[in-house]
Amino acid sequence: ILVGAVYLTAGEKTHGINCHKLSQIAALLDSRKGPWLLIGDWNLPPEKMEEEEWLKRIQGKVITAEDS
Repeated sequence: ILVGAVYLTAGEKTHGINCHKLSQIAALLDSRKGPWLLIGDWNLPPEKMEEEEWLKRIQGKVITAEDS
């Protein structure tokens, strides 16, 4: 299992430097087989993150503390 920690720059949403970070993460996930888990401070509300095309691209799912 691949486990990664992510910190997106506040105020950038998924633009600018955050777009670059997300692209690098997607490329890494595309190059691997098997399960993965990304945790961190996304600096986006979960409902906004769920709307992002990037999350669909990586076939990801948002899980919060409230989901447990």
